[in-house]
Amino acid sequence: MSKQLLTRIAKQNEAENKANSPSQQILTDPSDITIAGWKKLDFACSGAINVTIDGTTIAFPKTLGETTVYGAGYAADTITDNSVLFNGTGTVLITIQQ
Repeated sequence: MSKQLLTRIAKQNEAENKANSPSQQILTDPSDITIAGWKKLDFACSGAINVTIDGTTIAFPKTLGETTVYGAGYAADTITDNSVLFNGTGTVLITIQQ
């Protein structure tokens, strides 16, 4: 194999391995905090947090009937340019797979 091919394979493997490495963050009273470049993003909120994705904002926690929804999860087939914007008072626990 050529050195160029081996380098390309190594970079592809590095990107694939990174895509399987989850990380967590805690945001307190987020003000225009954007999380972008994820393959999978999950979050749970307490307090009053507005979460905007693709131009749609939902306030969390959200009451649906008698059930309280504290967060959501989003997934893409590959790492995406999509972003999620967090605003509000309270705490957000985020798990990201990039």
